[in-house]
Amino acid sequence: MSQTVERIQAMRKTIPLRAKFSANSARNRLISLRLGRHLPRPIPPISSPTFGIIQEKLHQEPFWLLIATTFLNQTSGRAAVPVFWALKNRFPTPDALAQAEYEVVLDMIRHLGLQRQRAKRVIAMAKCWRDDPPRVGRRFRTKDYPGLEGDTPECKGSLEIGHIPGCGRYAYDSWRIFCRDVLRGVAEDYNGKGAIPLPTTTPSSAATLPASAEALTPTSHHPPPPPPPSHNAPTNQPTEVPIPFEPEWKRVLPQDKELIATLRWMWLREGWIWDPSDGAKRPATLEEMERARKGEMEVRDPKERKFAERAARGGGGEVNGGGDGDGAGG
Repeated sequence: MSQTVERIQAMRKTIPLRAKFSANSARNRLISLRLGRHLPRPIPPISSPTFGIIQEKLHQEPFWLLIATTFLNQTSGRAAVPVFWALKNRFPTPDALAQAEYEVVLDMIRHLGLQRQRAKRVIAMAKCWRDDPPRVGRRFRTKDYPGLEGDTPECKGSLEIGHIPGCGRYAYDSWRIFCRDVLRGVAEDYNGKGAIPLPTTTPSSAATLPASAEALTPTSHHPPPPPPPSHNAPTNQPTEVPIPFEPEWKRVLPQDKELIATLRWMWLREGWIWDPSDGAKRPATLEEMERARKGEMEVRDPKERKFAERAARGGGGEVNGGGDGDGAGG
């Protein structure tokens, strides 16, 4: 009997303490959440080899990069990425996917939403890629895509993948960032590995006017004889000055928050603060670079910050969920 009483008394002492501890924990969690809004959260440090989106994993497989953007358009990466890898494992080549039965693909992606539209789309993309893959030097007009640097009005917005069905702004930007340089043969990856600077011919700074102005007149039939050679005389031979290689990603102005966060991080790795609205940039301060090395890159846009923080937490393709409703799926 005495043991039962002692047990009851012990329980009475313990319950209030547990309740008090539970209340304090809940209050502390609430305070932490409120303070967290004003404190920098982890973002991939600029020492990381990648930011953490699936396009980085697929940069050597451009066809599958486009398929991934189709799945990720308006769908969370948590749901879409496992389905993408399962589809790729079952149909490992464009030809295999092109020959896939519609019902089989539909069943694999059923829970993603828009499954009928997506199943038809990825099969159509595979057939087009198999029969008419993108080639260097050949571009197709796209719908409402901004022009590339050097475009004429006739070819504004044209891309080498413009004929692939089911692609939109999100897919085009992703492909330009991670795949276009390799297709064009100007680099071995999207960061300019193996790139050869383009030579440009410029007149020698020592070039001078001809000895007689008569040499330039349209009525001159007998130009003056050349001056005797001199070892010290400057030559008029043009010189080749190499143009530093600029990766394609530096010319892309995406609208998708995921890609904006990625490019903001890529620019910061090179020491620049980049404005995604117009591409303007300025040198990062020492403080900004130090914060970036700690994984505290400043991102003010809430949606963009969400993607950046997911990249730090999950890595790989789990961060994705892009598209922003921009019609990346067609």
